[in-house]
Amino acid sequence: MSELIKISISDEALRAALGRLIASLTNMTPEIMVDASARAFQNNADPSTGTPWQPLSAARQKQREGKGRSVVNMLQDSGLLVGSIANTGGRYAVREIGPGYALVGTNVPYAAIHQFGGKTGPRIIRAKKGKALKIPGIGFRRSVNHPGSVIPARPFLGVGPTDIQDMLDTITRNLQKALKP
Repeated sequence: MSELIKISISDEALRAALGRLIASLTNMTPEIMVDASARAFQNNADPSTGTPWQPLSAARQKQREGKGRSVVNMLQDSGLLVGSIANTGGRYAVREIGPGYALVGTNVPYAAIHQFGGKTGPRIIRAKKGKALKIPGIGFRRSVNHPGSVIPARPFLGVGPTDIQDMLDTITRNLQKALKP
């Protein structure tokens, strides 16, 4: 006569450890990516390579100085672009975390031309109601035909080798911590 052998395995500890692991991985990589962007704005350099951004044109520097703004903090006239990356709950902030990926970005309309560079199209610039535009060497006009501008790439999104190593170290630390009983 054969006896029935019953084996029970409790996987509660494993499920708890995996739950801790998933919870610990949820928000760490995007913060490293946000920090890389913050350094890009602070250093005026590509976060992936460290290559300095091309300086502002003489005309743009003069325009900023005329408005009392620093020529040092490129891409930060209004603070909207840099703020959209740092502020997770902002209108233009982009954050996605999924299986095998993390995404940090911005939906600010002019972000892409600054990240990748490009040429703006020609357009007519009109003076505000009751005002006139001052054109150097020409005088005052109600409108002016602007031929467009060439905007050099000034990458502010990306991660470099140090950031990638930080991500790997953070994942390793969280794995070790989550899998401890």
